[in-house]
Amino acid sequence: MTKIDIVKSSEAYLEFYKALTSGDTGFPEVPEVIARDIIEYIWKKTYVRQLFPWITMDSDIVKWYVESGTVEVYSPASEGLEVEESKILFGTPVELVAKEIRAWTSITDVASEEAKIDVIARSVMHLGRKFAECEERNALTGNGSGSDAYNLFTGLSRLTSSDGAKIVDLEKRSLTIDDISNALSYFEERGYADSLVCLLNPFTASYLRKDLSDKGLDTLSSRVISSGELPTIYGVKIVETSYMPRRDYSQSDPTQVSDVVICNPSLAAVGGDRRRIIIERDRDVKKGLTIIVASERFAWRILRPDAVYIIKNVLSQ
Repeated sequence: MTKIDIVKSSEAYLEFYKALTSGDTGFPEVPEVIARDIIEYIWKKTYVRQLFPWITMDSDIVKWYVESGTVEVYSPASEGLEVEESKILFGTPVELVAKEIRAWTSITDVASEEAKIDVIARSVMHLGRKFAECEERNALTGNGSGSDAYNLFTGLSRLTSSDGAKIVDLEKRSLTIDDISNALSYFEERGYADSLVCLLNPFTASYLRKDLSDKGLDTLSSRVISSGELPTIYGVKIVETSYMPRRDYSQSDPTQVSDVVICNPSLAAVGGDRRRIIIERDRDVKKGLTIIVASERFAWRILRPDAVYIIKNVLSQ
């Protein structure tokens, strides 16, 4: 993914470094450029923000309305008979509740003039990367327990059939193009087949590449070989991410498996953030370091479990 353009932010980075390391008690709030670059880095590093609806939250709690009904078509039984009115209906709104996550790093007080810009640039990169990882893991694999920063919300792969998601267990079998086709049929039957996305571990994807090649699908397999990336298959965008983790199949069977999530992002879930990065500082005088603590607030909510198709225990050896 594209890197942040340091040149356009260099002057602000230098000023921010000097403000951080000075003894000025009137430490300024985080400059707009710094917050912008951290948020931009998060956007570039998270598939979740790029693929799913993502809103700017004006407060920590925002209501999101989900359609529950649509316009109907009628055929009058006789001439002059009034047609019954119909309209788009919305169900009980769901609440997006933003929760805070924090990350910290430190910078040296004795960096050379030339290195000061790079020190802040690297801090922006590392803070943005950790925030991106936290959001991605919450959205894909979080258990919603609130036990730590990575389990604040329920992730897509945690849905069950009782929630309304479609669950298929491959029991250590490798993923094939036929599995993608079966998922597509599921979504087509429900009218959800627009802009589908398949999220899978890179090791899981390796078996799908092999299946394409073994079946002699020349056009697809040649694109895979030339680019190293899986293309869109049957209109389903294939996204490889290490945040769909591998695990042992069971306590007694160390065969590595993973889960695959196929969904309609526009229906499955929604995320949001406050678009505010707060930065605080502290001093470690003994080590000559300035500690930077950054925090953001974001939210994630699954909307329609039936718009999620989970293939469990897929071979990822």
